[in-house]
Amino acid sequence: MIRKGIAFTIVSQNKYMTPEEAADFLNVSLAYLIQILDDGEIPYLKVENRRQVLTEDVVVYQQQRDKNRHQILQEFSQGLKEDGLYDFV
Repeated sequence: MIRKGIAFTIVSQNKYMTPEEAADFLNVSLAYLIQILDDGEIPYLKVENRRQVLTEDVVVYQQQRDKNRHQILQEFSQGLKEDGLYDFV
């Protein structure tokens, strides 16, 4: 699959992730992930004093984040093209 340029994601088989695992998966710092959790962007459960996040919720967040990034880049590059600042070959 990699040779063909097909993107894929390997996801934990566990139903829940620790914040550390979720931060690693999203390639963000633990502090930033905690901010995301506190802002309610990814729901979490508290088990005793520890947070747990559903793996599915982390994957959904990642997909939405990537979709938003792609859309912003498309709009930015379109603006550059319209302004004549971007030459495409």
